[in-house]
Amino acid sequence: MRSFSSIPRHWLLAAAVVFAAATILYTFVWLYYAGWSAPVSIGIEWKLAYTPYVEIERVSPNGPADKAGLRVGDKILRVNGYPQHILSMAPAFSHGKPGEVVTVEVERPGESKLLVRKIPFTAGTHVSEKTQISEGLGASQPIN
Repeated sequence: MRSFSSIPRHWLLAAAVVFAAATILYTFVWLYYAGWSAPVSIGIEWKLAYTPYVEIERVSPNGPADKAGLRVGDKILRVNGYPQHILSMAPAFSHGKPGEVVTVEVERPGESKLLVRKIPFTAGTHVSEKTQISEGLGASQPIN
């Protein structure tokens, strides 16, 4: 078997350039099909707890969720008809685009009737200064 030192230098350089170009092309194609889009939010942060619902920890003032009447302590049971828990909340928002509307089913403590709200996605995130965004989708964790 031939060693690399026996291959002409210009052939190795050409192979490296072709490999780099293929890698760059693959990356752009992947980003296109993955839906490279701006992060969206409905203006909430939720508690990181393994429960069959997602409890709202913070609602951004004048954000979409605030305007729709969501409050701290509300429990999100479904997003667009799909049951939610801490591991499925971010993916539920990951394909949204600014201006699109998401339907949220909420259980409010002390009320027996489920609330159904249609909330528009907004570009960017709505979080306090002392939080770190999890994939830019509104989930947050305090920064230590």
